Amino acid sequence: MKTRRLLVLTLAVALAFSFTFATVAFANEPAPIGVTVDGERVVFEDQQPTIVDGRTLVPVRGVFEFMGFEVDWDPDARTAMLVSDDYEVIITADEATFTTNGVSHTLDVPAQIINDRTMLPIRAVLESVGYNVYWDNANRTVIVLSMSAMDLLLQSNAAMAEVTSYESVIEMTMVMTAEGMTMNTSITGESATHVDPIAMGMSMTTVMNIPGMDAIEMDMETYIIHEGDYLIMYMYVEGEWSKMTMPFSQELLDELMLLSTSDAMADLYTSAVIVGSERIGGVDTWRVDFEMDIAAAMGYLGGLTTGFDELMPMDIFDGMDNVVATVWIAKDSLYQVRIHMDLAEVMADMMAEMGVTLTTYVMTITSTNFNNARPVVLPEAAADAVEIELPQL
Repeated sequence: MKTRRLLVLTLAVALAFSFTFATVAFANEPAPIGVTVDGERVVFEDQQPTIVDGRTLVPVRGVFEFMGFEVDWDPDARTAMLVSDDYEVIITADEATFTTNGVSHTLDVPAQIINDRTMLPIRAVLESVGYNVYWDNANRTVIVLSMSAMDLLLQSNAAMAEVTSYESVIEMTMVMTAEGMTMNTSITGESATHVDPIAMGMSMTTVMNIPGMDAIEMDMETYIIHEGDYLIMYMYVEGEWSKMTMPFSQELLDELMLLSTSDAMADLYTSAVIVGSERIGGVDTWRVDFEMDIAAAMGYLGGLTTGFDELMPMDIFDGMDNVVATVWIAKDSLYQVRIHMDLAEVMADMMAEMGVTLTTYVMTITSTNFNNARPVVLPEAAADAVEIELPQL
């Protein structure tokens, strides 16, 4: 019975968070440095970018003409002039300063002539004209964006708010100790989700390992259906159907949909930084590390006029640490194709109140088929599901 209670607790926590949200090259020389501007790669015909004293220098024409600047070079003064509709940048080779619209800026590394090409320090110059510059160390690529990492994250949320359906692969690992037993649990699953009205179908396999015992494996099907003023969760476990009914009006759904596009989201994120780019399932993405104030987020939800606190008690999130996570955002659509969260520290105190010591809780959700997910069909046998009370987390 102890094992079963712990298994049900594991699945309940996993479902709560699920619903809420190679090629290896060997070379003696480092890979060439690349530059992308708002997701498009800059092609350098001869002189490549280089690193001098820890700063990336790029051919002036290669990058700035690509970005729409007019580039003039005065060979006598050894000065480059970069002109756009809004900016005039003047930078002289071997000098420690440059000007943007007449304002002087200091350089850690001066512009230089290398192989008869004028090479400019890309970060300092581009930041002076309003761009954001990030270094992708794994791919040795300079990422240039016309928006900040925070703006990218917020725009991605807005894009996701317009998604009507998607499919996901879910992977979780949890290690917890309760009533003298330590469990190592892995959960894998697949799901299809439709947003308005809500319809979600998920199949999950849980494998639980307890020292001194045979591994426990269990398959589970879950369906979440929005019907009228209720959200009904149907579960098929060990040959039996059960269901839980939770208050969830259309007005609440509408408020939650608006949350992703509101200014409130900007107040919930405490930091965001682009740490690289990666190809996920054939999709080019930006990899963004971010931190969210989960207690503030839950507090905001608890303050909704339509009663989100009836669905989940908000006081369990009081004092909870910020969530630190990574999201992979598609460069073309801005959809969130993968999110990875380490929730151990976030959940530790709440689990401790239930007598559980949580040491590992890692979750990764990879999503595809945006706006084209397979339909969710509730099996006929679910009509005989036995109603059970919602677990008090």
